[in-house]
Amino acid sequence: MNVLMLISLFYAFQEPQDFHTLRKQSTEAYRDDDYQTFYRYSEAARRLRPEDASGMANLAYGCALTGRPAEAMKWFVILAEMGLRFDLEDEDLASLKGTPGYEDLKKKFKANMTPVSSSTKAFSLKQRDLFPEGIAYDGNTKSFLVGSIYHRKIDRVDPDGSVTNFISAARDGMWSVLGLAVDAKRRELLACSSAIDQTRGLVKADLGKSGIFRFNLDTGKLMKRYLLDNKNGTHNLGDLTIAANGDVYASDSDSGDIYRIKAGSDELTVFLHSKELRSPQGLCFSADGKRLYLADYSYGLFAIDMKTRALTRLDFAKPQALYGLDGLVMHGNSLIGIQNGLEPNRIVRWDLDATGLKVGQGKVLEANHRLYAEPTLGTLVGDTFYFVATSQWGSYDDDNRPLPNKELKPIQILALKL
Repeated sequence: MNVLMLISLFYAFQEPQDFHTLRKQSTEAYRDDDYQTFYRYSEAARRLRPEDASGMANLAYGCALTGRPAEAMKWFVILAEMGLRFDLEDEDLASLKGTPGYEDLKKKFKANMTPVSSSTKAFSLKQRDLFPEGIAYDGNTKSFLVGSIYHRKIDRVDPDGSVTNFISAARDGMWSVLGLAVDAKRRELLACSSAIDQTRGLVKADLGKSGIFRFNLDTGKLMKRYLLDNKNGTHNLGDLTIAANGDVYASDSDSGDIYRIKAGSDELTVFLHSKELRSPQGLCFSADGKRLYLADYSYGLFAIDMKTRALTRLDFAKPQALYGLDGLVMHGNSLIGIQNGLEPNRIVRWDLDATGLKVGQGKVLEANHRLYAEPTLGTLVGDTFYFVATSQWGSYDDDNRPLPNKELKPIQILALKL
């Protein structure tokens, strides 16, 4: 047995064998400038999930950083065909300059940033430092509810476009407002709220606390708070949905768990814990209520069997980019998702087959709209998808304070006919 074989066996023995550990440790290796380990673990993770586009991107960077420019180019070409864009001027990719196909790849990435849009402006909000995340619709009053990350409040937008404050800043101990959901049948508004760095007036001891606030939809009166403390780890309940029977389900992007409040119960409990999830985000039910679909920001789309609680990764006909997925709604037999963790930011429709677990090629409905500043969450009103187009998550300074108003954009809510 030669030396190279011995080295290979040593690395195989030392190498983590599960996807999640490989991804975690590859990230740590990159941060430590240990590019050989970053490459090796990225390559091993890709073997375990060859369809994962974020894994392909990691491997492409790993190749570029370890003297494998031709191999890096191969992966970037595949990613370009998925409609993505990467900055080839990134210093991590310096080794690619001058390689065959480099200039053509730059042109392809540039072409992928061509705006695709059919949405229209629904309404604007004048308060530029609102930093909205979630939006919900009340069919009785035909008004929208919009939550604020920075100002810890919920505003109501009436059909004539007038804006009134529905839940005032920090009322009832509320922190940053994220996902919102209207329970029209019970006349309730459910709001996810988390104590995060961008929370105005944050008490440092609260950082990592989170909860769900239940309000009367007609009066705004607080009915109940369901809180998670930060004693055994941080929490960030970011999105939620309501089952037909009134059960409330919420995703915790910090713990990776899915929580539930059973109808008639006063407890917020873990419904699903799985190492398959890293940063769960949007949630929505199938039409028959038998499956709960969820978006994971790192790992893509999943379905939960509501009877068995079995978690299944959706099966796609061909590899495609599923990472950076935030808001998620169900329209007919299709999933509509907002992707803000990749370039270009976009809205994609994925049509499900009869099993509800297999998906064809996604269709990009919107991409790189001129009004986008990190679109986040949306809500369906009939066949129209209303979504927050300008959350402006990147427009805070190093102390997590909003940039000056002149550097912020007007808040736009767009409407997309499906």
